Amino acid sequence: MIPILIALGVFDDAPLPEPLPTPPERIIRLTRSGGFTVAGHVLDPANQLNYLLDLSALLEDGENFTTVSLAVLPASAALGFSIPSTGTYQARQVDDRHIAIWPTIDPAKVNAQTWAGQGAACSFEVTASTDSDPQRSWQQTVSIRMAQR
Repeated sequence: MIPILIALGVFDDAPLPEPLPTPPERIIRLTRSGGFTVAGHVLDPANQLNYLLDLSALLEDGENFTTVSLAVLPASAALGFSIPSTGTYQARQVDDRHIAIWPTIDPAKVNAQTWAGQGAACSFEVTASTDSDPQRSWQQTVSIRMAQR
């Protein structure tokens, strides 16, 4: 299992239930050519839904990740956006190439005017390093549009 880090801490190792299936519209595929990826699904700030980060395209044959970290950008954190690192909805590794996340909005900010109309894009950085020699690494920004539905 690769270490997955978020913001300032390491995910806790508490036993978790098996990951839920993720519908195709909530799979976020990172690519070698892109430094910025936008999720195809718009999330209502009151909803609690799982997304799947697919890092497969970043690896060469026989290569594996040694670390993956997720860090919410400050502007998104100010809106109440987070990717939990503990508890039932914590981000976690599904397999060697996929990470399940549960993006959330602070309950105190769910009804903010920010989410009306087109809403706002909330972003986080994914940084990943491999076991190649020399080590390869990527940093890409991912955005999920949050809007009242």
